[in-house]
Amino acid sequence: MRRIILIAAIVLSMLLAGCIAEEKKQQEVKFFTDITATLGASGNSTQFQELNWRVNISNIGGKTAENTTAWIILHPEIVSRLNGSEINKVYIGNMPPSIVVMGFNGSATFNSTGLSKQDIAAWEPLLKVKIIWNEDGSEREQIINAG
Repeated sequence: MRRIILIAAIVLSMLLAGCIAEEKKQQEVKFFTDITATLGASGNSTQFQELNWRVNISNIGGKTAENTTAWIILHPEIVSRLNGSEINKVYIGNMPPSIVVMGFNGSATFNSTGLSKQDIAAWEPLLKVKIIWNEDGSEREQIINAG
């Protein structure tokens, strides 16, 4: 009987130690992003391509991401051919440690004269999301590829 109680106490201690260790790991900002992008002809012209995106950001970590800002970074080939864009830099503010979704949209139209679909596909990723926030008094940065 004593052996069973001793074994049960050891197993319980190990479980509690594992839970405490897991709890310590989660005490940081951790972003989850959902990025959707579409590319197609702009209007009736095949000379111009339009890239549209929707970005959703959630803080699934254990700390608040303070003074959070996010924006899109386009591939350099797209930037060099831009004809028009609606590139958003979004100030999100504080993102508490919960499933909070902050989303934003945007688009960019670029000249695709002389390019094939394969040429454009070789530019992957076409866009990235840059997130900057403060955590524990220091500025942090994360760049996430779309796709």
